[in-house]
Amino acid sequence: MTVNSVNQKVDNAVSAQEYKQAMRHLAGAVSVITVTHEGERGGLTATSVASVAAEPAELLVCVNQSTDTWGLLERSGHFAVNVLTVDQVDVAERFAGVGQLQGDARYGNEDWVQTESGVWVLRSAAAALVCNVDEVLLRHSHALILGRVHEIYHQPVEPSTQPLVYWQGQFASLTPTGRRPTKN
Repeated sequence: MTVNSVNQKVDNAVSAQEYKQAMRHLAGAVSVITVTHEGERGGLTATSVASVAAEPAELLVCVNQSTDTWGLLERSGHFAVNVLTVDQVDVAERFAGVGQLQGDARYGNEDWVQTESGVWVLRSAAAALVCNVDEVLLRHSHALILGRVHEIYHQPVEPSTQPLVYWQGQFASLTPTGRRPTKN
């Protein structure tokens, strides 16, 4: 294993294609990242969202620097992570750029609520976490954004809040096994 600083170039022994094929086995929860700056709304679909800590509440989002959303997020300093449910594939597709929609058009006719910090959250999302940008690490094509969570909205857990996941290049749902991890 090689540990590299941000500025070192790495000679990769695997191709990008091999890497992408392997990563397709990693199922990821589908979220929509929303951002607003000076009245302009943007957003994108992401599976690269992870919890960092509960105290203080912080999460990590990875965003491609070539997107319009990254520019808005960089200028605004605020964003929301909207965790989608299995019946919100159309929202995920719009924010992924299906139909070439941009900006406000991606928000469609869903019920969005503007938070005190100005970002929009999807009222019907399983959960929405509103964040202030705490730190950014630029790495290759992506910005790794640490967000300090300052507002949370969520639905009660029920079948209608089953998460939307992305696996093998397609949207999917989970089939719970009924088993919970136990400590020995």
